[in-house]
Amino acid sequence: MIAIISIICTMTGILLAIYYANKQKINEYYLRKRVFVGDGFGYADSPYLAGKQAAQEAKKKCGGKPTFGLVFVSAKYEDIEKVVKGINEEFKGVPWIGCTSYKEINKSGVLDKSVVCIALRSSFISVGVGIGENIRSAPTESGEISILKALLDVEKKSKKNKQWPYKTLIMFPSGIISTKDKPCVEQDIINGILKYINDEWIVVGGSAAGISLNDDNWQFINGRVYENAVVCAVIYSKVRIKVAVGLGYKETGDKVKATKTVQNIIHELNDNQACNEFAKLTKTDLLKNDLLKVVIKYSLAIIDSDDQFCWCVPPIYIRKDGGIVVTRKIDEGTYLAIVKSNKELLKKGCEDAVEKAIDGIDQRDIVAFLLFPCMLYRFGLSNEECDNSIREISSFIGENIPLAGFYTFGEQGRNKSGKFGQLNQSVAALVITREF
Repeated sequence: MIAIISIICTMTGILLAIYYANKQKINEYYLRKRVFVGDGFGYADSPYLAGKQAAQEAKKKCGGKPTFGLVFVSAKYEDIEKVVKGINEEFKGVPWIGCTSYKEINKSGVLDKSVVCIALRSSFISVGVGIGENIRSAPTESGEISILKALLDVEKKSKKNKQWPYKTLIMFPSGIISTKDKPCVEQDIINGILKYINDEWIVVGGSAAGISLNDDNWQFINGRVYENAVVCAVIYSKVRIKVAVGLGYKETGDKVKATKTVQNIIHELNDNQACNEFAKLTKTDLLKNDLLKVVIKYSLAIIDSDDQFCWCVPPIYIRKDGGIVVTRKIDEGTYLAIVKSNKELLKKGCEDAVEKAIDGIDQRDIVAFLLFPCMLYRFGLSNEECDNSIREISSFIGENIPLAGFYTFGEQGRNKSGKFGQLNQSVAALVITREF
């Protein structure tokens, strides 16, 4: 009996020694089992095959039926319905959202006419999705409806998920269409969403993009295609999710007062024709120059007196009467800052977003990275510079980590003091980790 007890004690000691010697490896193995993420992209000329290839690859890499999917589709595809059909054949039964893009992003760089997918699988993440339609006529109500649907969807799946510490909103509203009958309404959508979330929520998004500012864009949810809508995903998670925003502009010191406005049209600045006053302050003529080339150098921003933050509202259309159409409703009497941008500021904005997003996170715990830069980056930086920037980010976070995103027609996120609003000429970033 004594011999048996001695053998048991010896074996127990050996097993404990093996455990403690390999504790780090065992813990790392367990951590890796928390979240599985796959990325995929499709380049096929056939819209259906491009969508199917991207979703199939992402699903295969995540190793099973995904918990959630994200999709970014080039607006250059002539038949968006077929792209979405191909995606949904692979993501059927999975909650997923997406939108059309100006350009797509994956770890190889900037893509053109492609489909990029992310598939995420984890028992520590629960997702609900929702949609609000008719955003041009009822933007605030659309925001309310989209978040309510997503909240109901996620909360019906499990009672325990409400106790998880991280609550995240990802949103893709219809973006800019440079015509007076389709105004920019993202901030109104956000105001509707804000009725149902608090300051502790993690929020990020990108406005769906078309081929140009004059073209339509589309939003997707669970295999259906919409336009003039907002789609959103609510994520309750036990694993840590973090977001950050970087700005590609800074103040010049010049300020103007919007003295005559209608919705997002500024008719007068400092009691003078808006276009003339802008030209006087920036020494650029909006009527005689390519608008995007002017905006990437000088723009307007709403001065938020509460926290000394400037919300960029770039001109997107110049009326024949000299009125300036911007990306957000401007109330009469609003003070605006003249802001400037250049290559260095654009690059710094992207770097800031990435660095802030991963600050305080062990890079070994990163499982996916999402990036939503403004489409103006494509005009302020060369194709090579944009490609290099994305590849540097991929190398920085880890070349095996899925990286995905798209160039937007507007970004959604929190400013430096935590206020949730519509951004432009910025970069929004989201990092998903396996960390509790």
